[in-house]
Amino acid sequence: MDLLAANALGEALFSWLGRETNLLRAIFLDPQARVFYRDWARISEGCVAALRAEN
Repeated sequence: MDLLAANALGEALFSWLGRETNLLRAIFLDPQARVFYRDWARISEGCVAALRAEN
């Protein structure tokens, strides 16, 4: 879940990420993620499920 590239709209929308390039790290460690994602609990569950599916 690393960001490899972003266009101007993506950079504007995800400006809260700053220099972070890993969405999982940002979702779980950045307090702004809970504000950005209205249903943070559902998003975080989906991220954990995606990680488990990879193993």
